Amino acid sequence: MQAPSLVRLNSRLSEISCLVGICRSRRARGARNFPKEEPALLRGALVLLSSHMEGYFEDLVEDIVDAIDPGIENPRSMPEEIRIRQVLGEPTRWSTQDHGRRWQLVRAAAESPLFDDSAIHVSGQLDPGLHTDKFGNPGTSEIRELFKTVGVANCWDEFHAVEPRITYKNEIDAIVSRRNQIAHGDMNAIVTDLDIEGYIRNFQHTAEVFSCIARSHVTKYLPSFSW
Repeated sequence: MQAPSLVRLNSRLSEISCLVGICRSRRARGARNFPKEEPALLRGALVLLSSHMEGYFEDLVEDIVDAIDPGIENPRSMPEEIRIRQVLGEPTRWSTQDHGRRWQLVRAAAESPLFDDSAIHVSGQLDPGLHTDKFGNPGTSEIRELFKTVGVANCWDEFHAVEPRITYKNEIDAIVSRRNQIAHGDMNAIVTDLDIEGYIRNFQHTAEVFSCIARSHVTKYLPSFSW
């Protein structure tokens, strides 16, 4: 079986392939005004691809949390980084200089059902959104930081252990950069149908490798786990 996030991604990528197909169909028919419409469609397809990339990594991290949640017996059994994020929340919360606010945070952390090592864990206590809420543009640095919150120290080291070609990692940053150009109104940011096709194909491979990384990470804590 595939990770739920990977199943959803494949469905979402088909939307983008449809846009490419529309472009080619209208071009083949010589549709009136299409030379003006095609760049807009393809620019939109790239922005949509960036959005689906972001959604995939969020979904995959949530898959990891959702897999860990029902399978562990006590808080000590889960990845420490998941437990820390669940108990303490976003690190910036603790940057306050207000001692009263800090005291409230300490008390809230101490009252968490995940604070006691040996407490019986009840499925449903983990909130996947605590890991993904602050995730934005899916650049490679942001992706690495996202996976750190669930205990994957450097996802790109693990990625390159499976796929040594740097092209796949670099292409993610290239897509995000082009997306940002389009989003900020750069009308010279041209995208072709072949660009989009290549990006889809390569990201599908990247996503499959990340799905394997996620499954391998979960099996460190739940040896019999499979999607």
